[in-house]
Amino acid sequence: DNEISLMLDQVSKVDDVPYYLDPDQDRIGYKVMDSISYEATYGYATVFTYLKEHDKLTNKGTLSKVLAMPISCGQFSYANISPYRILGVSGTLQALSEYERSILLKYGLDRFIYVPSVYGASNFNFDKSGDGIYFENSKSDFFHRISAEIIASSKKKRAVIVFFQDRAKLNEFVASPTYRQLSRHKKLLTEDMNTTDKGYVINKAATAGQITLSTAVFGRGTDFFCKDDVVQANGGVHVIQTFLSEQLSEEIQIQGRTSRQGKKGSYQLVLLESDLESDFRVRPGEKDKVPKKDLYNWLCSVRMQTRKKHCKVVEENLSGAAEKDKATH
Repeated sequence: DNEISLMLDQVSKVDDVPYYLDPDQDRIGYKVMDSISYEATYGYATVFTYLKEHDKLTNKGTLSKVLAMPISCGQFSYANISPYRILGVSGTLQALSEYERSILLKYGLDRFIYVPSVYGASNFNFDKSGDGIYFENSKSDFFHRISAEIIASSKKKRAVIVFFQDRAKLNEFVASPTYRQLSRHKKLLTEDMNTTDKGYVINKAATAGQITLSTAVFGRGTDFFCKDDVVQANGGVHVIQTFLSEQLSEEIQIQGRTSRQGKKGSYQLVLLESDLESDFRVRPGEKDKVPKKDLYNWLCSVRMQTRKKHCKVVEENLSGAAEKDKATH
């Protein structure tokens, strides 16, 4: 009865998590970091996804292999693991929230060492009180602003990398008329590209006049290192983020795709007001009451309030996971 209940629940959740169909090998994959994993599965939702896509499968025998009833033999909570020693390195240690620090303390992580950059003072530029932040009311104005900022930096023979929240948001921009205003020196960077193509786009991203439109996942850890003297002479790589990150650490990581290893670089936030309303429950017109010089601090406070609500949900889920872990043992 439990398995049937799960099936009934998950049959409507096929599209809840974006998936990718590999028609050559009849595989369903899911995004894991900056690539597509064909090992990841979402239980019966994945099984029903194969049924949904059965007309596109080249080998009709594939269905007989995947149509099965996976029986759960137990559930474990990673939060209950008690490791002997934990070591970690992070470029966003100073961005940890009080909640995240409290979790680390539970595992005995009470010593933090901050190491300054070997490349000296940063040449990173983010004009928080001026042109570093733009808000747009309509989607057309939003796309126009993104294009205008890209073109302005490209004309200066700089490289521009634009980060979108996900593939759907990126596709919306690509389908807009403003996208066609950009020069031919533009490339997309998405999770479903093969390793060779991704490597080519990443290596070319920091060259003069190049425009790279990327999903947010490449804002963490991807090395867009600039070796182009022309780009450096004109201000370095310019990064535009088109959404407000739910976590400050993600924003810091995206900012870190420019000004790498002592190089020059700049960063902008271009935001759509309706995204703030839907993602952060910001009331229409609320940001108009905030002085321009305080807008970034206001955005951070909005983010923090949303994060606190998320942390409360995490604690509730953790309690349930602990019970299932206990029952398994």
